[in-house]
Amino acid sequence: MIAIGIGCRSGARKEAIISLVAEALARAALAPDMAQLFTFDGKTEETGLAAAAAELEMPLAFLPIDALRAVAGAVVTRSEAAENALGIPSVSEASALAGCGTGAYLLLPRITGDGVTCAIAGTALERAASCPDHPHAEEAATQPSRSMGTPSSFETQASRSRCCDGSPAMPAPQDEGFGRTEDR
Repeated sequence: MIAIGIGCRSGARKEAIISLVAEALARAALAPDMAQLFTFDGKTEETGLAAAAAELEMPLAFLPIDALRAVAGAVVTRSEAAENALGIPSVSEASALAGCGTGAYLLLPRITGDGVTCAIAGTALERAASCPDHPHAEEAATQPSRSMGTPSSFETQASRSRCCDGSPAMPAPQDEGFGRTEDR
């Protein structure tokens, strides 16, 4: 499963959410097949989020905030706003990791745009898909995921998001919007 975590400011526009989800999938070189959107249950009244999920034809699940807090140690991007408001470092990354479940790791750390944040998590199967040209991609799919630990830094998490030969499986940030703390 591909879990797409979404964070957004109140009143986020459907178009902004759709655009950022499409950008995230493109950066991670993933198709939307078998993707599901996740956020925390405080966003149930966000009409833009529901409309985006409907247009994207992706299920939308609302997770309890405690589920996001349970995976906070695996989050690599910090948002001061999210930490102050909710006690979690990143709504989108925590939603993706919690939504994906056991064995999850970040395929794409949080990206931001127009009041929306997005991150993608997957399991070993998606790890192999993220580097299909690698000669050991099929073998990587059978290896257990190693990311749900408690990293002490971005470097620790990044080292866990690697293909079987140690090459990065996680794309590098492409713009200055990566990891900004003012967006959730």
